[in-house]
Amino acid sequence: MKKLLYSLIIGVFVLLVQNAMAQMPPPTAPPGTPPMAGRTVDECKQMKPRGDYQLMKDKKRCFRDAARALGAEEIAPGELQRCKQIKARGDFALMKQKKNCMRDLARSLMAGPGIAPTGDPNMPPTGVPNMPPPTAPPGTPPMAGRTVDECKQMKPRGDYQLMKDKKRCFRDAARALGAEEIAPGELQRCKQIKARGDFALMKQKKNCMRDLARSLMAGPGIAPGTNP
Repeated sequence: MKKLLYSLIIGVFVLLVQNAMAQMPPPTAPPGTPPMAGRTVDECKQMKPRGDYQLMKDKKRCFRDAARALGAEEIAPGELQRCKQIKARGDFALMKQKKNCMRDLARSLMAGPGIAPTGDPNMPPTGVPNMPPPTAPPGTPPMAGRTVDECKQMKPRGDYQLMKDKKRCFRDAARALGAEEIAPGELQRCKQIKARGDFALMKQKKNCMRDLARSLMAGPGIAPGTNP
């Protein structure tokens, strides 16, 4: 009788423990550590879309999930939102841009605080204002970020935000080519074009940055907006 009672008590205790464990939330990894579940950044990098839009979309989702698992929604919600605002709508180049944005965000979260979203440790910490990124020698293509040819692949098609992203792309390419040292006046002239929601003015500003980047790639003596 005692053995039976003892067995019942043990059984009830085991059931109570199992029930309590089932109701406990799953453990979460601290920010900066690789996700414990799902695909990692390295696994995402192994995916090869090779011109397939759906596979590029899957690769973008892979990096997005990795970024979320690394704490993007708590640590870098603004950067995550910026990536989400890139609307591909079937455009492979824009989907690749969105994938790159999510990839860079995941890399920066893995690297830890103070690393720019590009994942380059040579870039200034995001918390220090007015520090320009390091520039490449004049006439050489950017070593990090998008090139002029990649910027040209972006197709805004009347979308103001995408036109703004394309302008930023050319601006960053121009800076990487040494615009702030070689042509600060021309860079400032482009910056002084205030679009304020006007698509035509934003396109004008984008063209200004594009011509500046082209002239820097062509070398000294080439005026912006002219063919070498």
